[in-house]
Amino acid sequence: MDKGYKTVDLYYAAFLKASKVNLLGTEGQSTGKVIFVFEDINKEVIQDLKRKYFNRDAIVNARDYAEEIRNLKIMVHS
Repeated sequence: MDKGYKTVDLYYAAFLKASKVNLLGTEGQSTGKVIFVFEDINKEVIQDLKRKYFNRDAIVNARDYAEEIRNLKIMVHS
């Protein structure tokens, strides 16, 4: 998957999922890490989400966020 927005940060990926950004899939790295590949959305939107997340200004449903963490961990380990 050459296209899409990518991150290796599981918790940031869970935030993006909880923010309704479509996960396209994952890619493996030779280091054993997993890259989460998201739908290529408007650059301004993704930068805003990223800024809010890393500045701790983001708001998502806590249950959705916890569920997305759990789902991504299952995806990584299966």
